[in-house]
Amino acid sequence: MTHRIGVFICECGPNVRDAINIMALTEFCKSLPEVVIARKSGLLCSAAEQELLRQDIVSLSLTHVVIAGCSPKEHEPTFQHVLDTAGLNPFLLQIANIREHCAWVTPDKTQATEKAKIQIQAAVRRVRLNTPLSTREISCNPHILVIGAGVSGMTAAMAAADAHRRVYLIEKAPCIGGRVSRFETVFPGGECATCMLDPLMDAVLHHEYITLYTQSELVDVKGFYGNFTVRVRRHPRYVSPDACIGCAACCDVCPVTVPDEFNEGLDTRNAIYIPYPGALPHIASIDAQHCLHLSGDDCSACGNACAFGAIDMDMAEHVEEFAVGGIILSTGCDLLDISPIDRYGYGNIPNVYTAMEFERIVSSTGPTGGRLLLKNGEAPRYLALIHCAGSRTSTAKPYCSSICCRYLLKFARMASEKLPDIFILILFSDWCLPEKNAQKLLASVLELPHVQCQRLATPDSLEIFQKNDAMGIRWQDIHHKVQQAPCDMAVLAPALTGSADAFRLSDCLNVPVDSDGFFSKAHPMVSPVSTSQKGIWMSGSACSPCTVPEAVAQGLAAAGIALSGLSPERTLQLPACISEVDSAMCSGCGICLGVCPHQAIILQESCAVVQDALCQGCGSCAAACPSSAITARHFTDGQIEAEISGLLDTSAEISPDRLTVLPPAASIPCKYR
Repeated sequence: MTHRIGVFICECGPNVRDAINIMALTEFCKSLPEVVIARKSGLLCSAAEQELLRQDIVSLSLTHVVIAGCSPKEHEPTFQHVLDTAGLNPFLLQIANIREHCAWVTPDKTQATEKAKIQIQAAVRRVRLNTPLSTREISCNPHILVIGAGVSGMTAAMAAADAHRRVYLIEKAPCIGGRVSRFETVFPGGECATCMLDPLMDAVLHHEYITLYTQSELVDVKGFYGNFTVRVRRHPRYVSPDACIGCAACCDVCPVTVPDEFNEGLDTRNAIYIPYPGALPHIASIDAQHCLHLSGDDCSACGNACAFGAIDMDMAEHVEEFAVGGIILSTGCDLLDISPIDRYGYGNIPNVYTAMEFERIVSSTGPTGGRLLLKNGEAPRYLALIHCAGSRTSTAKPYCSSICCRYLLKFARMASEKLPDIFILILFSDWCLPEKNAQKLLASVLELPHVQCQRLATPDSLEIFQKNDAMGIRWQDIHHKVQQAPCDMAVLAPALTGSADAFRLSDCLNVPVDSDGFFSKAHPMVSPVSTSQKGIWMSGSACSPCTVPEAVAQGLAAAGIALSGLSPERTLQLPACISEVDSAMCSGCGICLGVCPHQAIILQESCAVVQDALCQGCGSCAAACPSSAITARHFTDGQIEAEISGLLDTSAEISPDRLTVLPPAASIPCKYR
């Protein structure tokens, strides 16, 4: 078959023109086999030049096109559109990147010209084997699943629901609000957290487009972007949500008490309980693990006390299945378990607390009603606020959690307001104070009469000790001198880690997490709320520790991306460059199933089958197939080999002495070799 190939060289202004001899390059391209036109252009991506390109394709009846210019990541869709409008299949195009790969990295103009010749020669040889490909469209489901009903998840749910999309919001706790619901105030201004959060929770609870599942967890996800089928396990509450009015009469008579997880175990709750006075939904829930009746004992105290018949011990766990088009992960974060680090004395020395425990101590709904008290009931005289507990050190977590400095400053201000005469010692190694109001927060704390800041030599250069029932702190200052101070109460700011459920959800959704339990971003710069799986996004502290405003912004961002792609009126276009299996050659070994990062391949009757809607065209399966039964469309072995042959063939037209010859690979230093 005779091909009619057009080569179009873009000068890209001075980017390519000043680095490469365009005239010599154009003449070389005219000499290549089956090239019927080789033309230079000042700026090929401009509207006028695109029109000239379209006219050349039509008038010269071109069968294939090579564009020599910038990266295909920048303008391949642009030129594919030009081919399409000219009546030529968009995949009969090949781009030779002579800007990033040549002009910008080869200072010698002669060498750059010779290198550009090789790149275009390779592109011409490859484009001959390009074949027409077509895309396929499928309908999409506009509904959205949000996992986690913290401030970010609720924000995302509201944004989607306000756009009249059905939102399924699942939360593992009996109530919504997440970690922020445990705060008394938020930094930097000390705003009331409840006043800020309650309107949002109420709106979520009563929105007609939001279906809320509390005490629920994701079990299984199948399908692909636009067409997920999810299964959610709903644990029984043993209390009818329609009958319960939240009077707590059942809680008062329950004979069982257990540590209260909402108050970080600092006090107790009953086996039937409402998490806290303002919890929404304001419905009691029975802890099946500790309920006497559900454990086989003859106890009906709560049922007898309920005047509305809301107690239902016959409730059972069940799984619900529904379809959604996209999933948003808003699973929040946890605090690092600091007890294994002996120098902090947490768990062994009384009155050493984590940040979340202190949040509950100073909260009006906490175990002491908001009074700042020691375990013996007395008010502390000396309070130590310790930064970077288990952070920024190779022995625990090497990273900074970014929000700890600001909430410890909030603690200092709250403690000073509750106990004006308390002495506050702030032990830090560095300040992390982003946002324009954070410095004002620090300044306001430093103005307090009994606050002293001491800088540590390193984050872990301190020790909390107890001697003769008295607690103290010993540390190395910035000059490596040992200092010591008395302390009645110490508050640790542990490193923040991903949610405890992150690894289970990672397996369920095939979304990677890092070693610290945070979901990995598709790209930290350009896709900060996207995961590697199309149709699954994340927000809030699911991907890294963040403030309340950041969590809200990410929730809106995730919902916005989901709304822009999922619409009842539109269809989704499947990629054309996917893999295909030759059933006659497939042995059914299943190797491709294990290497596919998108779970796009299944076995049917001992033959691999590629699910078009899931395949992203990465080619991992084609590379791993021992039978060569799988072909990656647009990246076949023949196409790749033709391109390589063009790169290696330094014929008479190209001067070998002008090329930079690399040393053998084995002689190149490499830390991975």
